[in-house]
Amino acid sequence: MDINVNLSFKNSVKNYKIDFILIMILAFATFLRLYEINFQSAWLDEISTLIMTDPKYSFKEFRELTNQREGIPDFYFILIKAVSFIFGHTIFVVRLVSTIAGVLAVYYSYVLAKELESKKAGYIAALLLTVNIFHIEHSQEGRSYAFIILFVIIAYYRLLLLMKNINLKNAIFLGLFTGLICNAHPIGLLNIISIYLSLLVFILVLKDKKQKIKLFKFSFYSGIVAFITFLPVYTKVSNASKIESFWIPKPTFNDIKSVFVDLLGRDQFLAGFSILLVLIYFILSIYRFFSKNINLQEKTKLSFIIFSIWLIVNIGVIIVKSYLDISMILARYFIGVLPAFILINAIVYAQIKNKIARYILLGLVVVFSLYTIFNVRKYYTTYTKDQFDIVTSKIIENNNDNDKIVSAYGWLLNYYLNKPNTSNIMTATFEDYVASLRNNATAKESFWYLDGHSRPYKLNEADEAYLNENFILDHDFNYYDAWAKHYIVKGEKNLAKNTSVNDDELTLKITQFQPFIGDGNGNLLIFENGKITSPEIELKPGDYELSLNANSLPDKPIKNQNAHVIIKCFNKEIAKFYLSENSNKAISKTLISNDKQQKTKVEIIFDNDISIDGLDRNVIIRSIDLKRK
Repeated sequence: MDINVNLSFKNSVKNYKIDFILIMILAFATFLRLYEINFQSAWLDEISTLIMTDPKYSFKEFRELTNQREGIPDFYFILIKAVSFIFGHTIFVVRLVSTIAGVLAVYYSYVLAKELESKKAGYIAALLLTVNIFHIEHSQEGRSYAFIILFVIIAYYRLLLLMKNINLKNAIFLGLFTGLICNAHPIGLLNIISIYLSLLVFILVLKDKKQKIKLFKFSFYSGIVAFITFLPVYTKVSNASKIESFWIPKPTFNDIKSVFVDLLGRDQFLAGFSILLVLIYFILSIYRFFSKNINLQEKTKLSFIIFSIWLIVNIGVIIVKSYLDISMILARYFIGVLPAFILINAIVYAQIKNKIARYILLGLVVVFSLYTIFNVRKYYTTYTKDQFDIVTSKIIENNNDNDKIVSAYGWLLNYYLNKPNTSNIMTATFEDYVASLRNNATAKESFWYLDGHSRPYKLNEADEAYLNENFILDHDFNYYDAWAKHYIVKGEKNLAKNTSVNDDELTLKITQFQPFIGDGNGNLLIFENGKITSPEIELKPGDYELSLNANSLPDKPIKNQNAHVIIKCFNKEIAKFYLSENSNKAISKTLISNDKQQKTKVEIIFDNDISIDGLDRNVIIRSIDLKRK
């Protein structure tokens, strides 16, 4: 439905067409992606996004974190970091960015289907993507998957424009958006291969020699732009290709089946019908393709080549690699082919000549999709993501003695637990931590254990017996896929291990130093010049020995020099020295004299940061002990 609007300005008339059908589809898509956007808790990967994009980190600290902790390229995190700086750093803002990308993908699915087939197909493609629950979920998630779909759709649209009009502008835009696919996620490399393989096939089948040379030349220009855009993510993609083991088990037929059910509507009927339409499309296209000579101006044959390569490369490579090497059978790794299924379905619907049959069939699919979303899956009212935010709030509320908090996800959950009474965090599995207690490798003290994300409470009989013999279970919190237990040592008063005037031997908890950037193993990292400061402590008169367990990074000096630190106490310099790069020589001792009972803070200053030739000088601190002599 197009309505012409005439606007007159000083004798000039401009005609605007308002497409109310498209506007209604986009409005509906926006509603489905904004509605209850904050209902689900942030799951582990979203917590990682929140940590990576926290505006409190400098760009250098941000780069260090993403290089150490993330497989997703920096493009997405830089975008979120910038948006968070302007609008606030909340899960709503982070997810809203994905929502915008999701709605844009709906719009460009209309544009691409219109270019491939017709305006009618464009409306249908936009509507089908609007009600796809898989796309809705990733449009409400603080990760980069919504951007993969968006960039893939735009890249294929630019491919069609280049085939229609071979020029530099179209070549540059094709290269730009193709390169951006991998900037969203390394799995996008398969779509890049598909696009340029399609271009190669087009070059080979062209009969006009001048057109063939022209397309080759501008495809080359496009490839250069794509390569330049791809360069920042080369390391991430290279590292992903070197992974030798992964948590996903070897695939079975049912695993592959469940992936496509998930991808195509979370319902076997919806997925099966979508695949049936794809098969019908290819059967009809093969018949038409070989019925007469190749003519690249014919949309049917052009789309046949594109879709064939698109599906074969993306699906084939992942399945073959999963059987021969590392399993990648996970629905979100197939996200790059979702637009292909949507577009093919839209083209088949659009080619149904009987309007009544077309509308009934399409209407049934849309209604059934919405029924699945609201009634079967209860997407907006059923918890499906780890409720770590709630369980950690319970720990904060009840951890009056600042007991140690142990978790397999300690580094990530520090995002919620970074409070004065929950700063003593250790990363370990429950089994490993109990084993260290039983072997006396870890001091027996009251502790919390926090876990979830498909890791239910599970200990063997011996570990259970040890805990029952030595600890009392004080609190037991259980929420969706997140749980926590508080164990108090039997027969001992549960005193907090604070630094106090009566202590002769003190362990300064490095998790309480500010600013704190951990490495996931309880160690503190300092990436650039600056200082870290302990909480206030009170010392009685006497001499104290401060032992700093720290090293310079990397494991060899940069320009013949290691990290240099200054230690201050009582607001005066106590010592300064260079740290060793050798972990076997990590202990540095400093004498502190105190002539009266007083309060103070310990400051450690790093003052010779440098980055050169790909090497960056940093500091790692494992512990700080203060002992009265």
